[in-house]
Amino acid sequence: MQRLRRRASHSDAPVRAETSPARLSQAQSRSLYAMRGLAALIVVIAHVTDWPTRGLFFSMPLFFFLAGYLYSQPRDYGTYLVSLARKLLLPYAIFLTAISLPATLETFASEGIGAGMARLGWLAMGGEQIKGVYAAFWYPTCFFFAHAGYSLARRYLGAGAMHLLSALLLTLATLNGLMADVWLPLATNVAAMAFPIIHLGYVYRHRGLSGQADRVFHLLIGSFGLLYGAAAAFYLVPGLGMKIADYGWPLVTPAAGVAMVILVKQLFDRLQASWLVNATLGQIGPASLIIMFLHQPVQMWLVSVLDIHHELFRIAMGCAIPFVFFECARRTAIGRWWLLGKPR
Repeated sequence: MQRLRRRASHSDAPVRAETSPARLSQAQSRSLYAMRGLAALIVVIAHVTDWPTRGLFFSMPLFFFLAGYLYSQPRDYGTYLVSLARKLLLPYAIFLTAISLPATLETFASEGIGAGMARLGWLAMGGEQIKGVYAAFWYPTCFFFAHAGYSLARRYLGAGAMHLLSALLLTLATLNGLMADVWLPLATNVAAMAFPIIHLGYVYRHRGLSGQADRVFHLLIGSFGLLYGAAAAFYLVPGLGMKIADYGWPLVTPAAGVAMVILVKQLFDRLQASWLVNATLGQIGPASLIIMFLHQPVQMWLVSVLDIHHELFRIAMGCAIPFVFFECARRTAIGRWWLLGKPR
């Protein structure tokens, strides 16, 4: 009987498994929106001014990290893929067409069919090739390929294989970073770096560390991110330019970017109840994709048409006008469906 009891006690022992995270509270969800708002604001500032935003290169990794942090496996991959395309690729195509149409028609009219078709081909390539008013248009396509690939991989691979695949893609991205002339249309090559960052976000939420180990982990990670970011601000170490596959020091700079994201998350977790944060960055967060699409056309139009060069004003308008556009879009069925990728 004692032997049977011992066997039963062993069989009843809990098996170590990936921890299931608690459901996010409303305050936690607001803090994640505020983080997105901060990242979008940094992107706008970096495109408007020469202010020292070099040390804040965590803005783009933040979007991918949060995608992994919030990731849950969809039941039907086909339905998920259609939904993801509607949220990212449909507004991408609409905004790209609308913004580029005047210049494209002018090219056809003034330079002929050959030049016009060449311009259309340039726009279709996307990614790092389209700059200026389209500076942030690499992000939606890269996010689509990275997230779709990550979801597909998780359907068939276990935890160990996911770690291995992430390491392999990180290696390929690092090699790509060392070969500046190698790029793929629609920023698909950058998805090789985005995929591991998404995975790190997922692993971070499911980390299951004890209280003491968790504090030590965040102290070390936060210190590393803070020191590297400060050094990057003073040009002592390289920054991170995901669009052009400029990943700085191999492995070290991307790791610093993720460390800064974790540091920012810890900060925003403590600011959940802040009225100021929720009323500003928390409101910008849901509109971050629209801000990505529209901030450059807005601030460049202010300069070229109205001759307004005041940087603070252009930053404010680069956020405010896309935000108003977002608010108008989400109040109509057509806007929600075509521009925000949401059901009617």
